Amino acid sequence: MLPRILFYFLLISFCNASAQNYVQAGLLTGRIIENHPGFPEVKNFSAGMELRAGSKLNGRKPWHRSYKYADAGVAFTYGSIGNSEILGSYFSVIPELTIPWKEPGRWKTSVSLGLGAACFNKPFDKLTNRENIVIGSRFSFCANAAFNAEYGLNKSWFFCIRPQIYHASNSHSNLPNVGMNLPVLTAGVKYRFEEKDKIIPDSARSFNDKIYFTIRAGLGYNQFGGTTGPGGPYYPIYLVSLLVTKKLSLVNKIQTGIEAWYNTGVYEFILSQDFYKENQRQKSYSMAWIAGHEFLMGHISLVTQGGIYLYHPFYRDRLKRFESYTMKEKLKTIFPARIGLQYYMYDETARTKNNLFIGVYIKTNLGQADFMDTGIGYRF
Repeated sequence: MLPRILFYFLLISFCNASAQNYVQAGLLTGRIIENHPGFPEVKNFSAGMELRAGSKLNGRKPWHRSYKYADAGVAFTYGSIGNSEILGSYFSVIPELTIPWKEPGRWKTSVSLGLGAACFNKPFDKLTNRENIVIGSRFSFCANAAFNAEYGLNKSWFFCIRPQIYHASNSHSNLPNVGMNLPVLTAGVKYRFEEKDKIIPDSARSFNDKIYFTIRAGLGYNQFGGTTGPGGPYYPIYLVSLLVTKKLSLVNKIQTGIEAWYNTGVYEFILSQDFYKENQRQKSYSMAWIAGHEFLMGHISLVTQGGIYLYHPFYRDRLKRFESYTMKEKLKTIFPARIGLQYYMYDETARTKNNLFIGVYIKTNLGQADFMDTGIGYRF
């Protein structure tokens, strides 16, 4: 279900008529970052292959021009992780947007950003693979960021070098979940088909820069426990947010406001451990001030948010009971963040007000996954 949601979110946004199609194939190698003291031993470099396909945004929508008529496509990647017995290998499907940086001349450069899903053939298993603390589930989120350098051999064929990094996490929905951070270097060739449709010059469209209100309700869940486990039961998390939003351009929107949620897993822990003597349910709530940004792509938007906890008693009080803790652990109780994808009922670059949307999000604490939530919202 998770991979399907992620794939369709960005695929819908890329179903625009294209002026030029391309395919690209390459081989990749890299080495996973060992980001935890209990990380499995990694003796070998990662190795794999990548296939990319997509098309150039052709200007039929005014927002195409704002992204410099970027390439919208999908990257398919298969690779090892450096320890075949414990970590195994992965297969990822990542819709991505590739924005031109420098185009004149034989050398062309661009930047790619994508968010999709990955499948692992040897995730954590308490009976057969207890050492894999990196990924605790067969499917997970997978994001990539890449710099592309292409040398034109002729009008159709290009030699490509592509340094990039993959990050995979199941957003704390299955433990353990240290996460995969894998920098790789890809080298290959790209073929662009003969141009059939010219880019359509779009008429300039003004944008509404008034301030609007947005309300969102969401349902999240995670597996209660630490990053490396042991994993406990799954608990729902109920949240609501109220934001004010303002467009800075046709495709850039900023937001700020308050978000609050109730974590049933925290409440059950408080009761079972007699953690508080009173106000037990109240201390299962959290509240944060958040500020964020949306990249708008028609009906789709990519959301990034950060903030400061205003009310977060349980995790702060639990940390105080430890005899020692690091500054990073303390900062996790102060700074939340989120990344997500939203689908609007109407094209958000053209709509002035009253727009319904649904979304899927990963909430983190200073970069460490906390929970995944899906929700519905309305912009007034």
